Amino acid sequence: NTARNGTGSSATTFTGPDIFVIQNGHSMTTANALSLTHADSLLQIESGGALTVDTSNVSVMGAQIDSGGTLTMNTGRTLTVTNGSRTPDVTVSGTITNAGTVTTTGTLAFNNGGKYQHNYTTTNGTVPTATWNTGSTVEFIGYTTNSTLPSGLVQAFSNFTWNCPSQTSNMNMSGKLSTVNGNLTIITTGTGSLRLAGTSSPTLTIGGNLTMNSGTFIFSTTTGSPIVNVNGNVLLNGGTLQPTSGTGIPVFNIKGNWTNNGGTFTPGTGT
Repeated sequence: NTARNGTGSSATTFTGPDIFVIQNGHSMTTANALSLTHADSLLQIESGGALTVDTSNVSVMGAQIDSGGTLTMNTGRTLTVTNGSRTPDVTVSGTITNAGTVTTTGTLAFNNGGKYQHNYTTTNGTVPTATWNTGSTVEFIGYTTNSTLPSGLVQAFSNFTWNCPSQTSNMNMSGKLSTVNGNLTIITTGTGSLRLAGTSSPTLTIGGNLTMNSGTFIFSTTTGSPIVNVNGNVLLNGGTLQPTSGTGIPVFNIKGNWTNNGGTFTPGTGT
């Protein structure tokens, strides 16, 4: 096996069962394509290590991002995961920050503490298909003017966080977000809003808590009557939580406690 680490921009193709390691305190930016083509090869980013996919792409048969390790995908860059000898082919206990494309013909799993950050700004992008284990998080951090629904929302997520401070658009999920097994947290929608549906009437089930800190979160904007089930608590710390801004009649079921520390709850005309 071949172990490599350090700060640099050189990259190459490895055809043997190599282990390409970026160690604690080291970083690497791809100026040339990095490719590990053997079924037993592995790209490992240790805690404190960082890989930025910048001007060239990365192709792997197996990858491991440890807790505290980071993989950053810049705009226009692609991480290709093909099926190797591991199951899953890629495990993430650290963080992937993605403004590019993650393509998987293999399997991708986010472990407890693992985080996927969707860092698109003016275009929608795609959330990769993955296994979202308990304690993993999908976080939207980049949107500004984009109002087009991101692809890849029809999955069972663990924690789901919306944190787009520069957002000026209204994002309608069109009923695609249906299962959050952990917590749904709205940190901010900027001056825009997050909307579950317009005319459709989906069901969103939240296994943990619904927390609202800033911005605007609307269940239905027109005639839709979605059902939102919260099995934990609702914590309204700021912003506006609004079941409807139209004529629909949403249903809001809360099994835990409602804590109103700030912000505004606006039932709407249809409720």
